[in-house]
Amino acid sequence: MNRDLVIGIVGAIILVAGMVAVFSYERDAADTNVPGGAGALVNATGPTTTGTVDLGKSAEKLVTMNGTHLRNVTFTLTWKATNGKDTLKLTVSPPAGVPEGAVSEPKDTGTITVTVPIPATDNATLGAGDWKIKVEFTRADAGTPVPLPTAPPGTTDASVAWSVATTYSKLQ
Repeated sequence: MNRDLVIGIVGAIILVAGMVAVFSYERDAADTNVPGGAGALVNATGPTTTGTVDLGKSAEKLVTMNGTHLRNVTFTLTWKATNGKDTLKLTVSPPAGVPEGAVSEPKDTGTITVTVPIPATDNATLGAGDWKIKVEFTRADAGTPVPLPTAPPGTTDASVAWSVATTYSKLQ
């Protein structure tokens, strides 16, 4: 191989590696800096809500997230089955965004956590406002080792009480 060609290839590799390092650093720095302010990330507790939902139905609630420079909002649904094991689904809809959700496994005491990332932009109020929480009670099992085709009366829940707690991280 020609010596000039080898030097050119090595130089191009060094240049590409340097560009990747700079872009990676800048991307990470953009998440911790706010135009005109400090960029320390702090965690805080947000609002909570509670409710009850019947089997095969859903319940919706609004929670209002206040604050500026939000980065992540986490919703944690908890419930305790009275009879058997319950399966619930949590869907969270941001004020101006795409809904995100998760479904539990059948449990007698359950937790579902959904974290919604808020992109770093110049809009300090992005993520603030009314978030819609939808809790669905999709299935009730008797809790037997083998699922029964039809559960005996009184072995499953007809409704379940739930609560949703929120936490968020924001730039200081």
